[in-house]
Amino acid sequence: MSTLQIAALLLRPRDREAVLGDLEESNETKGRAILEILNFAIRQQLLLWTNWRPWLAAFGLALPASFLLMGFSVAISLKYTTTEFTDTRQLGLLACQALLLTGWAWTGGFVVGSLSRQTLWVSTAAALLPCLFCLSRFSIESLPRLCLLLFLLPAVWGVRVGFGGSSVTRHGAIVLAILITALTLAARSPGSQIQTLLLIWPTWFLVAKARKASVAAMVLFALLGVAPSQAAATDSQLVSRELHSRNFSQAKIPIDATRQMVVYLPPGYSASSQRYPVIYYLPSPFDTFRADFDKRDAQSLLDRAIGTRTIDKFIFVSVDMTTPLGCSWYVNSSVTGNWEDFMIQELVPYIDANFQTLPARDSRGIAGDFMGAYGAIRFGMKHPDVFGTVYGLHPVGTGSGVQVMYTRPNWDVLTNAKSLDDVKKNGVTTIFASIYQAHVPNPEKPPLFIDLQAQKAGDRLVVDSAVTERLRHNFFLEEMIPQYAANLKSLRGFKFDWARNDSNFDHVYSNQALTRKLNEFGVPHEADEYNGSWGDGNWGPAGRVYTDVLPFFGRHLVFSSR
Repeated sequence: MSTLQIAALLLRPRDREAVLGDLEESNETKGRAILEILNFAIRQQLLLWTNWRPWLAAFGLALPASFLLMGFSVAISLKYTTTEFTDTRQLGLLACQALLLTGWAWTGGFVVGSLSRQTLWVSTAAALLPCLFCLSRFSIESLPRLCLLLFLLPAVWGVRVGFGGSSVTRHGAIVLAILITALTLAARSPGSQIQTLLLIWPTWFLVAKARKASVAAMVLFALLGVAPSQAAATDSQLVSRELHSRNFSQAKIPIDATRQMVVYLPPGYSASSQRYPVIYYLPSPFDTFRADFDKRDAQSLLDRAIGTRTIDKFIFVSVDMTTPLGCSWYVNSSVTGNWEDFMIQELVPYIDANFQTLPARDSRGIAGDFMGAYGAIRFGMKHPDVFGTVYGLHPVGTGSGVQVMYTRPNWDVLTNAKSLDDVKKNGVTTIFASIYQAHVPNPEKPPLFIDLQAQKAGDRLVVDSAVTERLRHNFFLEEMIPQYAANLKSLRGFKFDWARNDSNFDHVYSNQALTRKLNEFGVPHEADEYNGSWGDGNWGPAGRVYTDVLPFFGRHLVFSSR
């Protein structure tokens, strides 16, 4: 691994390949390139700290809680070493204190992991520095130094669960919060109100995180002893499904015909016969199809949107549409398979047949992120009879950029590749190879099965005009507008946005050109250029999914069959 690649580990995975590719094309010196990466990483981190969450996680919880939990760990250790357990009540009291320590540490770790996913290194440092300080000054001869860290394992466990985006059932959260609060209040000493509040508030954060009904209703469930299964009937659900497709049998590269998906079902779904609109979501192929649920707590965000009436109840479907080189580009290809047919002929009918949907275009929307946004707009263009509302988050592939397209990939890699793995060694080239497999495929040209847009002739690069024309015609969304303008005009709602500070200005330029061309053809749409970088906090409470995407679908989808 080169020094540049090591430095790039500071970046988010979704940015890493694009930044490395841009630096490679700019021919910067290694030192200058490393400085550019560090500058980009620092700017990303500073942007994260404009939100209150990392501050609360690091300095409102991790730092002070580590002192309190170390003190309680020592107290338990002293009690264990100095007490003769002749009475089972004394043993039971010690066990309760140990369980209470475990509960404090786990819930505190859960909150830290949930609030500081992208700044966890700061929260970790804020918790470990007091530990190192106290270990260096520990002077109780009858106890080992490690007794200070009894809380550490349950805290790490809680961080891992919170960081992974897991949630707690309502019933479980409220019972845990009441139990820990009661035991803490019983065990507290006079004048320790602040310490008590610091130790118990994370448990009520779990209640807020699991909220689907009112807090009063959840307290009632706990006090009345309602069975967890009854309480869970009103929770939202994530359902994993797989669908075996017939549309990839003729693909020239290895494509798994069994496609995975995750389906979000709104609160009350299981206890109702109501039918719901569906939002299909095409995530960025730089991450997994369920990463927004596993890493970014998308389930809680969708719950929150429904709970605040930002949008009425709906079903949300995220599906894996990737190939070995990344994006399928959502088209039918003789090389990668028929992705458009898979979506229209198989996935949508499967969802309508297996879930309580409103099976009509007016109640069906599609959204996507980055390359997924390209797919969402393309499906809206070609299939307005299936999807009535479209939202694209920072789409790419919309049209010509500032850079000429053939200058982006490494033509030595493409020309000399002996396998798909050879292409994967260069990030930008991998992306362009996936574009060529989708839009200029050639089943007779292994191992990549593509027509090359350009060829090396000595030191010169010779562009194939015919292949370039076919590529532009098949790939760019703005090239498709004349043919599909009438379809776009029939949509109930159409919107896309883009970040002004994208490190690749081509994306900004092409989206600005796209909205102008849509205006030329009289296509109603909304286009929003916002101040930020691509992907910054899309799934946070202040992110664009919550503030823009879901309200947009709330205004344009039909939520009733009447």
